[in-house]
Amino acid sequence: MIDGIFSDELSRDFSTAIELAQELGLTRFELRQMRTGRVPEIADDELRETLEICQKQMLSISAISPGICKCLPNATTRQETLDLTRRSIDFARAVGATKISLFGFRRPSATDVLHDEGADILSAAVSDICSAGITAALENWQSSFVRSTAEFIELADRIATDELKLDWDPCNQVAAGRPLGLDLPVRLRERIASIQVKDGVMNDGRLEYRPLGTGAVGWGILVERARAIGYAGPWTLESHSPLKVRATKDDLERFNLLWRGGNS
Repeated sequence: MIDGIFSDELSRDFSTAIELAQELGLTRFELRQMRTGRVPEIADDELRETLEICQKQMLSISAISPGICKCLPNATTRQETLDLTRRSIDFARAVGATKISLFGFRRPSATDVLHDEGADILSAAVSDICSAGITAALENWQSSFVRSTAEFIELADRIATDELKLDWDPCNQVAAGRPLGLDLPVRLRERIASIQVKDGVMNDGRLEYRPLGTGAVGWGILVERARAIGYAGPWTLESHSPLKVRATKDDLERFNLLWRGGNS
């Protein structure tokens, strides 16, 4: 069952997002974009306000998504990436988050490959996060070098780490034109940190978000396959709809129907 959401899917104002989420029965929150910027680069007063809300309401901030390695490989240096990683670790510790999400660098074109320097930067960021006792999870993204579960496994093997986990976004994988591989291997079960829940279709080369179960993902089958491999981790709602509250409520109801065995 879904118990978590990216807070900015409801509102960039954390207090507002929490109030709306709790009305929907959601109790686990991931932080990404906030009122004054993307974490960890938010204003000090907003951080203090966020910490006060968390402490007062005993909220669970499960993860943060600071956008580490979401740029082109040549748009950052190793030191700049590790500086952002360190600030993200400090932020995660402050809010009690146990996971930091990162990306596999933006791919300049479909034929480009990730060079050793980029892989080394990613490896160093993952190492720093894990050394801090925090889970490092890479999100597959259609514009990056890691668009699918298969490319995630290739990267993890390349940088020789069993510590890197996957924030699997099936919709992003569909948008990249990569088959979902619904015969999910047991090996992947051990690597998935969370499954991000949204739906959509490609239209003229662009991803158009749709209500859950009406896009190209095939969520009913995916839920069955995830259960078949014994996946017991979190499912995080990320509707990406301008309707925000209405879309979140509808997608939550749709997912719960699929979870109970309804039609996709």
